[in-house]
Amino acid sequence: VRPDNKIIELCRNKFGRNRFFFDSVPYSRELKKNCDYYVFKTFGEAYHQLMIELSELTSEAIDLVLTKNNGIENIFITGGVSKNPLFLRLVSEVYSHKKVYTSEIPNSTALGAALVILEKLRPSGKPILNLGLNSC
Repeated sequence: VRPDNKIIELCRNKFGRNRFFFDSVPYSRELKKNCDYYVFKTFGEAYHQLMIELSELTSEAIDLVLTKNNGIENIFITGGVSKNPLFLRLVSEVYSHKKVYTSEIPNSTALGAALVILEKLRPSGKPILNLGLNSC
């Protein structure tokens, strides 16, 4: 589902800071048990709301480990969600002051470990492998 500005705005106006799919308690990851899906006119509207909530939960988690003035300039999103243009856009909006990247490399956890080792072995400052990074 491609991002639709009108639907994003509609969902934000309809629900505000409340969540439809997840409990609205800060840092809760619990799904609500009883949801009236008839509040949505289309699948696309429901999907946009779900992605809004998932991006909020993601931002809450990131903010738990990143302090305000942390000096971190880049955020890397990997895994299946890195193929979701709506989710990527929503997270990129929250972190507009940082560069948000995705990677097409499926084994990103192993890649992270390899990068730590490569950094120690690299003789110069030149990158020695193509990471397949894409800017969001």
